[in-house]
Amino acid sequence: MPHGSQPRPPNPARIAATRKRHLLILAVLVLLTYLSALPGHFIWTDQSYLVAGEQRVQSWQDLGDLLRLTADQFRARLDGPPPAPGSGSWEATTTLDYSLGWTLWGKCASCFRVEGVLWHLLTVIGLYALGRNLLALQRRGARTALWAAMLFAVHSIGVSLIPASNGRPVLIATALALWSLVLFTRLPATSHSHRKHVLRWLIGMLVLFAAALGASEVALVTPPVALLLAWFASQERDRPGLRGISSQRQLALVLLFALAGALVLYRILAFGGLGWSGDYPGHSTFDSLGTALRLFWEYVERTLLPGEPILTDAWPVSRGWQAGELAALLGVILWLALTGMGLWRRHPAALGSAWFLLWSLPGSGLLPVERYYSEAAL
Repeated sequence: MPHGSQPRPPNPARIAATRKRHLLILAVLVLLTYLSALPGHFIWTDQSYLVAGEQRVQSWQDLGDLLRLTADQFRARLDGPPPAPGSGSWEATTTLDYSLGWTLWGKCASCFRVEGVLWHLLTVIGLYALGRNLLALQRRGARTALWAAMLFAVHSIGVSLIPASNGRPVLIATALALWSLVLFTRLPATSHSHRKHVLRWLIGMLVLFAAALGASEVALVTPPVALLLAWFASQERDRPGLRGISSQRQLALVLLFALAGALVLYRILAFGGLGWSGDYPGHSTFDSLGTALRLFWEYVERTLLPGEPILTDAWPVSRGWQAGELAALLGVILWLALTGMGLWRRHPAALGSAWFLLWSLPGSGLLPVERYYSEAAL
């Protein structure tokens, strides 16, 4: 039992009532935050992706193309210039979502935005459910999970995701990946934990993770995040770190990493390459590293000091290491050292720090996304 944690005897009725109240709070908060984004016409990439049908299934052949083409290649199949082999992310799940939505409500732009809000709400509730499972032994675990989910619900980083279709891949991938982690945390944490519905949680976890990978490869961060959560749960129960993880969670981790590896292999065989987005337009790999380091601190600023996201292609690229690159490097080294020390001493804040570092990987160019930088990936 962690220090300072003396939970009351569980009261199922009270727990259920609290959970319903928290879910209602989150739903109302998301609705009020994005209510003004629902009216209006199609904008930005909506005209090409949805109206023109570039990312919709319109024939049986398109279903086969979903499996062998990246999103860039699939959109270019109509009349666009052929992209480079393996470029872009694989968005089969997202394309099916676009196609189903178009079949249901056609040119109703507001309907697509309502769907985007629902995906965001699913993500927010997933964060809340994951927090409750993860902090079950903490005295104020449910309240902490609620406040964390509320903060994410209203954070301005989501402004660029919901109104237009180009944010939908990350919305879907994040929601499905989070819920696969929720099912992962339902598995027994240690050998002494209660075992129930293990096979059900394993199958559901893998299905959701596979669908998340099909929405966007930002979901590739899911296995290392699951490893972090399993380690944290083991430490919470005074078990010996990684060796204290239950055999069921160990099996789940092996399956998650195997599925992620299978996707990487599939990209090589079916798409003609990995298509990593980390090819910064710098003079050297060393300069590209400087760009990535400064970009990371831009993400930190966007997350901790929220303002309206402004996406631009004019991101400054390092042409040689100067004071900015050196300061960014020293800052990251210090951050990693403090996070490692915190994890070793079982400090709760270290879990949040490691969580943020892992989820920052997609936007840094280490995973195949649309650009080597993307605030949407946060």
